[in-house]
Amino acid sequence: MSEYHVASLIVRCRPEQLYTATRELGVIPGAEVHATDISGKIIVTAEGTSQQTIAHISEQMRIVTGVVDVAAVYHEYAPDSSSPSPLP
Repeated sequence: MSEYHVASLIVRCRPEQLYTATRELGVIPGAEVHATDISGKIIVTAEGTSQQTIAHISEQMRIVTGVVDVAAVYHEYAPDSSSPSPLP
């Protein structure tokens, strides 16, 4: 059965590398940058079809230039509505 996963993450980077980190985060498939702060905080969502996909996206964020921490603050999943419902 297919699932839809979405997670919200706070990425912290060195303030002097905010622009570079934001640009690199924005090209990770499944990731979307929503907000930045001059102190080096970046709000990102990750979307995918499994928990493993979200974990992979998170690991890709960790190796971005200037990133010092990635913290998940929210994770939700739902069965794909196009999948048949299980019988009772």
